[in-house]
Amino acid sequence: MPRKYKRKTNRGDIDENAVRSAIKDFSTHMCGLLEASRRYGIKKSTLQSRIKIMKSKALGGVLNFESDSGNESENPNLKTNKYAVNQIFSMVQELDLAEYLKKSSNLHYGLTYRQIRLLSYDFAIANNLKTPESWKTKEIAGWLQLC
Repeated sequence: MPRKYKRKTNRGDIDENAVRSAIKDFSTHMCGLLEASRRYGIKKSTLQSRIKIMKSKALGGVLNFESDSGNESENPNLKTNKYAVNQIFSMVQELDLAEYLKKSSNLHYGLTYRQIRLLSYDFAIANNLKTPESWKTKEIAGWLQLC
């Protein structure tokens, strides 16, 4: 005889109407994040993550490539993560490059890691971006972080 799981707590159940009301109050500056979370009985971190999701959807999903710095900007053209000193491409350029790679993969024209590095180098040179000396001497992009 199969067993049926019976939930013992209501932990993790979130009232979506309360979340919407809290986000509305926070976004209209009626109250702060902490006060909104207390008023509607929602964890602060839950409310914070829901607001972050709403902002990324409002920006068209641009914030999907966020780094772990916590210093993301709503303007995707700015280089605002903690590695911005060594960053070659802006967020928009990274998105363009990633979109091209995904499109080529969907067309069954997958590129090898070396081909991606060559393409990245060509993309940087075509956009007149400041590149490291090692890229210029080898005429290929250096280490890339691929997600």
